[in-house]
Amino acid sequence: MISGATRTGRRLTFDQGGQQFSKAWSRIEWRFLKLECWQAYEELDTNKSQEAYRQGDVEQARDLLRDDAEADPDLSRS
Repeated sequence: MISGATRTGRRLTFDQGGQQFSKAWSRIEWRFLKLECWQAYEELDTNKSQEAYRQGDVEQARDLLRDDAEADPDLSRS
């Protein structure tokens, strides 16, 4: 199923995206969902959990993510 955002959306420059996000942000009352399409994202080469996931070891990736979250108080609270 193709959503309206991907069917009728258009690519924005970095500045255009920032302007549109700022405009929408000013109207938000309590929560938002940010949808990003057409991009790839990878952590730094030193990301052990992502490497474990890439190699198909989902359990090890989860353990590593859990360890990272426990070591970072800001992540543990979410």
